[in-house]
Amino acid sequence: MARDTPREWTAGRGPGVAAVVTAFVGLSLGSTLAKSSGSPGVVVAFWRFLIAAVLWHAWIAIRGVRTGSVRAVDVRAWRAATVPGIVFGVNLACFFTGATRTPIAHAEFISALTPVVLIPVAAIVLKERVQRVAIAGGAVALAGVMLILGQTPSESTSLDGDMLVVGAVAAWVVYLMTAKSARARLDTAAFMAVMTTAACLTALVIALVVDPGAMVGLTATGWAVVAVLAVTAGTISHGLLAWAQSRVAVGTISMLQLAQPGLGVLWAATLLGEADTLVQVLGMVIVLGAVRVVCHAMVPTAPPRRPAVDMEPAVTG
Repeated sequence: MARDTPREWTAGRGPGVAAVVTAFVGLSLGSTLAKSSGSPGVVVAFWRFLIAAVLWHAWIAIRGVRTGSVRAVDVRAWRAATVPGIVFGVNLACFFTGATRTPIAHAEFISALTPVVLIPVAAIVLKERVQRVAIAGGAVALAGVMLILGQTPSESTSLDGDMLVVGAVAAWVVYLMTAKSARARLDTAAFMAVMTTAACLTALVIALVVDPGAMVGLTATGWAVVAVLAVTAGTISHGLLAWAQSRVAVGTISMLQLAQPGLGVLWAATLLGEADTLVQVLGMVIVLGAVRVVCHAMVPTAPPRRPAVDMEPAVTG
């Protein structure tokens, strides 16, 4: 399957940017919806992946009938995107589980540190030169996160929930490193179909180990949440981001990503009644500003010929 045809990259306008903004609005709902489901996060992740995988495979089949092209992903696609899917399954299982055990502000702003974590990984694995401004920005971002964590009442905070979100960040960095070559060889639909299928099976294994009885015990609210997550985040948002990657500069996507954690906290305050103190809000501003500096230092404003690191945003949810 051919890769999506590259088009002229834009710095801040056009349908590509609109697609990215729409995607992050949908993704920002993920943690709040998972927490409101009243079900184990890994179970929500499994059903969300299952529905999304069915939708992506159905789209490929329908597209094949209409255009006369292939109606199913081939072996090459399975080989390329299975490992990223497994890692993504671990990522979302950890993130949703962590989000149900700790305040949404913790989950969203810990996950916003992905670019900060990616710096040393790129330096060690890809032998990239790390700019001093990126190191400084990472230190400031970490300080902002500590400010957010330290101002939350102990009775509403869970250390294991926070650590699960940290694990989700680590898994997402691995996903970025493994998905880069797969995304370069596959079109959006093929990559998403295989990736979500592998992620679904991974989440199923984890769910059966953690709480097998909860697999079919979702309430009516839980099923509604799963359906909304599968359609919005699992299909529309991730599809829009994958489509926009060949049309919008990576730096622009990284900058627009900064809206996601803020929107996530807004959804939590509106739908779950999770209030934040002024000190936490200050910490959020510090984190977003520092991560912006890190992203600006790590990625160019125009597409490089051979980008060393795929700075895909931390699209959890």
